[in-house]
Amino acid sequence: RLYHKKSRTGCARSRARRVKCNENKPVCSNCHRHGVSCPLDPVDELAQDKMYSTELDDPAIFDVPESRSRRLLEHRLLQNYIERTSKTFAACHHEDVRIAWSCRVPKLALEHDNLLYQVLSMSAMHLLKSTPNDVELINARQTYHCLALREHRRAVAELNIRNADAVCCASSLIFVDAFASLHGRLIKPYSPPMEWLHMARGAGSLFAVGIAVLEDSKEFETSIIYGIANRGRYFDNDLQLFQETNRNGLLELLAQGILEEPWDQETQQAYEKTLSYIGWVQLAIKENEHPMGICRRMMAFAILAPKRFIECVDLMRPRALVILAYFFALGAQLRDTWWIGETLQKEIQAIQRAVPPEWKPFMREPISRIGLTACVRSVDKSQACNASQSPE
Repeated sequence: RLYHKKSRTGCARSRARRVKCNENKPVCSNCHRHGVSCPLDPVDELAQDKMYSTELDDPAIFDVPESRSRRLLEHRLLQNYIERTSKTFAACHHEDVRIAWSCRVPKLALEHDNLLYQVLSMSAMHLLKSTPNDVELINARQTYHCLALREHRRAVAELNIRNADAVCCASSLIFVDAFASLHGRLIKPYSPPMEWLHMARGAGSLFAVGIAVLEDSKEFETSIIYGIANRGRYFDNDLQLFQETNRNGLLELLAQGILEEPWDQETQQAYEKTLSYIGWVQLAIKENEHPMGICRRMMAFAILAPKRFIECVDLMRPRALVILAYFFALGAQLRDTWWIGETLQKEIQAIQRAVPPEWKPFMREPISRIGLTACVRSVDKSQACNASQSPE
């Protein structure tokens, strides 16, 4: 353990660990040494800005007065979370992970408002799937979601060994919440799901900070998040996730000469790394890994994808959008999961409509995987039309 005066201007991870930060950008020396995302990175700062608005600081906006109806509502939401919602998260096919989310997290939430409000918010959103017009649930979802973000921001500002486990668990739920929220977003005209990508990266950055605090203590292996995260230790192996052979079946997406686009070494490497990750998940699917295991691999995409790729998605580069469609197609087995549902199909359909004609043939595989046969016929018809109009 290195002992230094607490940094007041360094990155959040260094301040939480009480070590000196040299404030190098985009990655300080401490985060570089540990191979983690650095909160000094401008992209991570943007991600956290997306997650926490200063409007949430006003306690008069969202605080809910005590009443019998509130107690009954919260009891209903907590019971639903324990019995149903907690069993739908990634890797919950493992009993220890399922017990962590359904038993240990609710108990921890009674001591940490950020986690409690996020649990109630997720439960309300889950119940709304079956009763979408329930006004009480609509209001509960909005209220507890805002309260969760406000309290989470405060918990992160005071991050220490006593609340690090709750911060990690709440960050994980916020990450799931961000993906679940894609279902209701407007996609005509199409714009990439940047809110989800930024929220996921922000949650991932805070998750890493919380893990670092726990690792510096003797309590890490007894923490709840250790039991949950330990089932996915393969995420620590970059050589496995991003090796070149993973993308063997996806090389056509790196083809040049399709359309002029900005291209440099950083951009090429970002696309290669992204495709390697997608190929890594595809290999797990071919090996018949449990769908909830695939879900864990898939959900880590937004955190682990190169920042340059995220920037290309934001710029609506056709190649980046097509690759994003390949990512969404990974979840074909997960459409019965309530927080995933029809989101995959909607996003792929929207991307297929948004990309220019020369890129539509590359959409055939993702739209076929997700079962959009009408869109496949449309692509085939477009290809035939282009072929008939091309000079001999």
